[in-house]
Amino acid sequence: MFGIMLLKFINSMSLKCVLELGIPDIIHNHGQPMSLSSLVAALHIEPTKAECLSRLMNLLVHSGFFATAQEQDHDKAEDVKYSLTPSYKLLLHHSQATPFLFVSLDKAIIASFQSLSSWFRSSNNNGQNYSNAFEMANGKLLWEYAPQEQTFASLFQQTMVCDSEMIGKIVKQECSEVFEGLKSLVDVGGGTGVMGKAIVEAFPHITCTVFDLPQVISNQPLQNAKNLRFVEGDMFEEIIPPANAILLKVYVFDFWILITSGFYTIGMTNKTLGY
Repeated sequence: MFGIMLLKFINSMSLKCVLELGIPDIIHNHGQPMSLSSLVAALHIEPTKAECLSRLMNLLVHSGFFATAQEQDHDKAEDVKYSLTPSYKLLLHHSQATPFLFVSLDKAIIASFQSLSSWFRSSNNNGQNYSNAFEMANGKLLWEYAPQEQTFASLFQQTMVCDSEMIGKIVKQECSEVFEGLKSLVDVGGGTGVMGKAIVEAFPHITCTVFDLPQVISNQPLQNAKNLRFVEGDMFEEIIPPANAILLKVYVFDFWILITSGFYTIGMTNKTLGY
């Protein structure tokens, strides 16, 4: 049990490596299972690294992301061929899941875990007033860190967009009664407007205002969408635009890390929705 727990991080880092190499897309575009030698050629890596690639692939076969098959080709030795399992769609380049994986394994998040014991031992009495381990490891809270680190900010924004797309589908299918009687709604911290767009498409009688920081909503492609408008502002410092309802995406902090799945709440006079 100890050994399994100790080495679990290898699974995550191996999956990250495979995605960075683009192996799921390569096999998907190939249209059929690929041998190790074909993968080596497609990846343009040195043949001397083939054995290491084999170990990497076999680990992820064990995790269920790939499958193997063996074929006897006349006089040739059996050659293992790698294919995709039904979960492969989560691994493709444009998948909604890949940004979450990359932001979860970003150096800033990893550093937070490595600082966790130090954060627990820290004391406000010694001037070490850190809200969480992320701040201790990176010198800033996540919301301060992201605007200054373009790569991290991009990954984080992609994760938020993908999360909103998934939740937007659920809202349209399962939560129509919540929007009955509404004529206007403000999506506070609505980012690029993905969630707002899903709402106005499903409920065209509603006008949705996306309220977020200037750097988040500037030059968004949805600026001219029908019944959807963008207002720049900081929810902690400025008045939220008036509307019949306010939509908030609530994030949960647990010691050190922002849990990006979160849940949405719709605040109204007599209704609240959370998931």
